[in-house]
Amino acid sequence: PGHIPQAYYLNWTEVLIFKGEFQEARERLEKLIAKSDNDHISKASKLVLLEVYLLQGLDEDARELGQDKQVKALL
Repeated sequence: PGHIPQAYYLNWTEVLIFKGEFQEARERLEKLIAKSDNDHISKASKLVLLEVYLLQGLDEDARELGQDKQVKALL
């Protein structure tokens, strides 16, 4: 998919987080990370996924994702 639809998909996923729909947001983010060919979208998605992990209390998953080079570069 193109970069604009991916950005829209990421933005809508953030709306789901605000609504408290963490599981659906997590699934969407994982799918976007796996399929995106855009480095910026991938980085942003990983950072938002880290936020979801922290909000859900998934500390081990958050630590693991925090070791990712793209995420470390943003922190």
